[in-house]
Amino acid sequence: MTTGGGRGKIAQALGQMKDTGKEVVIYGENLSRGFVREASKQGIKVAQSLDELKRIVSQ
Repeated sequence: MTTGGGRGKIAQALGQMKDTGKEVVIYGENLSRGFVREASKQGIKVAQSLDELKRIVSQ
């Protein structure tokens, strides 16, 4: 899991996915819709609240 926002976070998450072979979730409150949309296009899940993060992780 990585926190925060910005294009650097998407690149970081993609790197983590490649290195570990595991799914990565970006967590951050108040992330822009554009950021969430771009992360989703790249196959990265995004959680914007603790409840949403818990739901994603428990799947």
